[in-house]
Amino acid sequence: MGRLIQILRTDSEVIEIYSPKYDREEDSEFEKFLKINGARKEPQLKKFFDAIVSAVDKIREVGAKENLFRPEGRRIKALPLFISPNSKIDR
Repeated sequence: MGRLIQILRTDSEVIEIYSPKYDREEDSEFEKFLKINGARKEPQLKKFFDAIVSAVDKIREVGAKENLFRPEGRRIKALPLFISPNSKIDR
């Protein structure tokens, strides 16, 4: 079993990001993802990893627009399945 832990909360407290953390595990799944993938040397994987970290940093800085998220319940929102890097999104 496990639980969700908060891994990010913006200063405005409008955006919160959670990650699963399983019992008897030291790190959350997000922390494990950062540790495992942050050290990869393959150029394509590094590019994808850097894009994910950049998106999380951007959310931390400026928040997120609700229209870019799928509704998954009343207050719960989920990231879109895919946004093309070439799409013009007002961020």
